[in-house]
Amino acid sequence: RQPYNTSSTIVYQQLIFIACLENGMSDSKPYIDRPMLDVLPQPVLIENANLYAFILKGNTQNILNQCIKSLNTAGNGHIEYYPISPYILMTMVDLQQIKSGVKPYSELGSISEHELTFFVMLAAGKTHGNVFIAERIVLHVPFIFVDNSFAMTAGREIYGFPKQWGWLDFPSEPDNLTTMTVDTDVIQTYAPDAKAS
Repeated sequence: RQPYNTSSTIVYQQLIFIACLENGMSDSKPYIDRPMLDVLPQPVLIENANLYAFILKGNTQNILNQCIKSLNTAGNGHIEYYPISPYILMTMVDLQQIKSGVKPYSELGSISEHELTFFVMLAAGKTHGNVFIAERIVLHVPFIFVDNSFAMTAGREIYGFPKQWGWLDFPSEPDNLTTMTVDTDVIQTYAPDAKAS
């Protein structure tokens, strides 16, 4: 018996629902809904989205350190990742309407979300002797900031995206692109008495 988590529960609920349909039980209730959904049942339908993309120059050594700490150590020599460019793609997305694509949840309403994502281009491969051989190019997503709890929960528990909470302010229309801000809680220096702010 696995510990409770939202993603496995959704899959389990979908399997039950499919089984009910196949047995002519589409009118029966497959499970009891919580008073407030933790996530929108997938897939979702998105309308009225504006995406802004920016190319930023990063620090190659910092990117390499992130690869070693977050990816290569976990790969245990079976797969390795190394930066191929100091440039980072940053996207800021204004998603004005997101709703479940599954009935009856598609009839319950929608949410909106702002999202900031960093994409880093890496080479994935293996080291043979002292030579690293790249096998493919990948995009690594070290950080995603969102301002909606539905999006953060679904992103982390269903898809494994590293979504974090943030306060994001975007213009409502692309023609009014003046100021875009993102704030989040951080700990500047780790210490027993340090507090995030």
